[in-house]
Amino acid sequence: MRSFSMFGVFAVLAIVNEPAPVAGAETHEGTCSLISGNTLVVEPCSIRVSANAFSATYVLEWKSGHKTIMKLHSDGNTVNGEPALQVRAPADVMAKSECFEQTTYRDIYCSFIPGIQ
Repeated sequence: MRSFSMFGVFAVLAIVNEPAPVAGAETHEGTCSLISGNTLVVEPCSIRVSANAFSATYVLEWKSGHKTIMKLHSDGNTVNGEPALQVRAPADVMAKSECFEQTTYRDIYCSFIPGIQ
């Protein structure tokens, strides 16, 4: 049987519970797409990205004034608070777009930042 000192246990817990450093948010101009049913919307947008070692948040601010929040986390992804899965960019959307499909509504949200792959 292996024994651990209480100090060792607390040291490990302190390391595990330490929040990961967050990179400063970066804002890019790009293209955002939404496929909802048979409707495709494509607009220029501003994409603010903030990330750390375990998660990333993309805030898409569409030219029309709409805002979409995509959160990527090791425990699961969400789009506007709804569970989402990463999917390939559909044929109607710019190649190399990053896309997520809401599992509840089946809407697909995509973002494309030129020069970033």
